Amino acid sequence: MREQIMDYLFENYQNHERPGAATKEPSVVVVYITVTAITSVDVRMMEYTADMMLRQEWRDPRLAWDKHPIFKQFTKNLVSPELKQKLWLPDLFFRNGKEGRLHKMTMPNYLTRISPDGNILYSQKITMRFSCQMDLANFPMDSQDCTMNIGSYGYEYSELQFVWHNDTPISMAPDMQISEFNSPENVISYDCSAESSTSTGNYTCLEISFTLRRELGSWLSSVYIPNFLIIVASWHSFWVDLDAKPARVTLGLLTLLSILTQASGVASSLPRVSYIKAIDVWNIACIIFDVGVLIEFTIASHIARRIKTEDWKDDVRNAVRYELSRWCTTCQQVFYQSATALALKRGKLEFCEEMERILIEVFLPEEKSDELPTRKPKKISEIDGYSRFLFPACFLLYNCFYWLYYLVLVHNM
Repeated sequence: MREQIMDYLFENYQNHERPGAATKEPSVVVVYITVTAITSVDVRMMEYTADMMLRQEWRDPRLAWDKHPIFKQFTKNLVSPELKQKLWLPDLFFRNGKEGRLHKMTMPNYLTRISPDGNILYSQKITMRFSCQMDLANFPMDSQDCTMNIGSYGYEYSELQFVWHNDTPISMAPDMQISEFNSPENVISYDCSAESSTSTGNYTCLEISFTLRRELGSWLSSVYIPNFLIIVASWHSFWVDLDAKPARVTLGLLTLLSILTQASGVASSLPRVSYIKAIDVWNIACIIFDVGVLIEFTIASHIARRIKTEDWKDDVRNAVRYELSRWCTTCQQVFYQSATALALKRGKLEFCEEMERILIEVFLPEEKSDELPTRKPKKISEIDGYSRFLFPACFLLYNCFYWLYYLVLVHNM
């Protein structure tokens, strides 16, 4: 009986002619999709890969036998792999699809089934790579809106129309695990035929949109926490003596090199975009704080060196005063009583005796300079003392603003 029905149905059947072509009515194909897995989301290529069951249903009156006087008693469906080559099939394609394949283990994973009333079910298990335009401004605290766009490649809207299944047009596997992302949220299916007009005509269009929200945990453990600890390690330089220049320079350069290496690794895994990302803001700030430690050491070392030089000059001057006072006890008194010496101090005399110049250099109290503060040796590392509290306070304040902005303000926009 089955073979007889097959022969009867396909005796005059033309698989290049769509259902309803004779009456000039559009062929209506019901579509519904079950996404079994989203195996990967590639940020660099801006794409995602999904495994799905794609099902299409339509009615072809030419293949109905429920009213045939001989075959109407046969109520079972016709199921055969050979039907795919004999049937007219909708030219469905994914507009944003990059590449796809039909599963073939252990047999080609498709089903073609004909019901007695002429209803046809065409089901396939496929894997598709879809393009997804991603906005990475908030990476890695970002959410991406991705789509699946379905259309007819050749038939215009007046000839072929895709419609969503009324009950469950799209279903996602429960508790779907996606690398770095939560399960899809805000899954919406809608008809986009009104927006699918091209230079060659108007075509049927269906679209699915959903949101993928990135999990921050992996980036906290691989980038943020290591960078935080590296910055904390760089602050140990403030407790190292200024005279230990090799130790302080080595510590600063090693921490800076670590941050630069990590930032370079993150940048290589992401696409080059025209805007700055949230993780770039973090890396730049960490580099600035680390470079600030090196600049602080340079300033503190320079000030300490100038103070030591002035202290050495004072020691030499005091030693010379002491030696001169031993053989010329009255020189100092003569100097302070001499109007000539006062004039020399003000630079108004164009000539002077060599001894008077020596006396001025030895006995004249040095004028204080506004450019160089007078400090005692025990306060040489005073700038380090301030930095021990200033750098951690500024970094913690920056963290408060950073996380408040990206986790709260941006999330609520």
